[in-house]
Amino acid sequence: MKPKFISLQTKVAAFFLAAFLLVLVPVNFLMYKEVEVVIQETNRRELVNETERLYNLFKLEPIVIPVPSENSLLKIQIRHANELEEIFSSPGFPYLYTQDLQLPVFYTDTFEVATLTKPLPYSSKELIFSLARSNTVFLKKTNQLRIYLYGIFLLTLIATSALVYFVSRWLLRPLKQMAAQTTSITNSATINFIETPTSNDELSQLGNAINQMLERLKHSASNQINFFASAAHELRTPLALMKAEITNPASENPETKLLHVLEEVSRLERIIHDFLMISELKSDSLAIRKKPTLFVELVYEALKKLKLLAQRYNSVLLFHTDENTVSQIIQADADKIETVLINLIENAIKHAPQKSKIELKLTSQDGELQFSIINPVDKPIENTQELLKEFKKTDDQSGGIGMGLWLCESIISKHGDKIVVDYKNGQFSAHLFLKI
Repeated sequence: MKPKFISLQTKVAAFFLAAFLLVLVPVNFLMYKEVEVVIQETNRRELVNETERLYNLFKLEPIVIPVPSENSLLKIQIRHANELEEIFSSPGFPYLYTQDLQLPVFYTDTFEVATLTKPLPYSSKELIFSLARSNTVFLKKTNQLRIYLYGIFLLTLIATSALVYFVSRWLLRPLKQMAAQTTSITNSATINFIETPTSNDELSQLGNAINQMLERLKHSASNQINFFASAAHELRTPLALMKAEITNPASENPETKLLHVLEEVSRLERIIHDFLMISELKSDSLAIRKKPTLFVELVYEALKKLKLLAQRYNSVLLFHTDENTVSQIIQADADKIETVLINLIENAIKHAPQKSKIELKLTSQDGELQFSIINPVDKPIENTQELLKEFKKTDDQSGGIGMGLWLCESIISKHGDKIVVDYKNGQFSAHLFLKI
């Protein structure tokens, strides 16, 4: 079952609501309790003050009884030897226990009672002056405060949640637009940059990152199209030549035809081998298995496989080395290094003019072998290091897929060695630097 979609806008509002409740509910409760204590203390102080005011108005001889305010009741007693004599009591005054009289303020039933105990002059008697006031006023105030605080809290919660919901909707609008634009991309032909927000914040950074990703995808898609087109051309050429050799009833003897067919088969084998190696390099799964290898033997193997190609182009391959260098051993994957040599020499043969001399030089210095391939070219080459990148050719009309030098550079780099290409005075050169 597909999970229900919940928008980021709703999640933001819900998260804020949860945080709001988690923080403000206890804060409001503590605030209410604090204010309730303050109101209770104020109410108690008013009652005590009122009790003292009425006491100051009371006279025993002659008896003058002050009139208490509305909702208040008065009781006056005289205590002698633990006996109480009532002088005055308002109707409905609550019953007082002896222990209650020891407290300055106490609660009984629905009344709050304040008591003043004063000794009578020239006597061992005590005057007990008690004022009771209904709790309804205090309870009304606290209830009003509770309703006010929680009402304000509820209104604030609703208003703030709505504000967060709509503000988050406004803030996330560019994100929705970017999502809609990226959803419309269905193939390489519809890869267009999305409109980047001008807010100069995380959303604009996201927009720029998406555009950079789209640029890479567009470049990758273009490279794939170029690769498949060039690969098809590379495979079609030897197949067409083989078909022509087999079906052409020319006077050429069968042995020569067979050699040409074998040459094209070898070429097909090398192309497929290179494609597989490119795929492994792209997926970073190409394994390099080094072992002691006589480098000069790899050069001779490469030259042997390219002999017929050189003959077709009427090229002369000149290999220069010396007695000390010819016996040098390197730690390398022989199959991969041979692939590099075949690609470099084949490039030199194909890009040199007909009947050219191609020089191969092998030298050693400071614990390093240097193998150079130098061939003449018809056109000057600018920025030769760019040729080591994938899908780079000397010109658009040249054959191949533009991956040969990239393949060589990738293999050599995995060995921890270096390849350098250069152009000078009509000569193109490729130099391998291999650790001995």
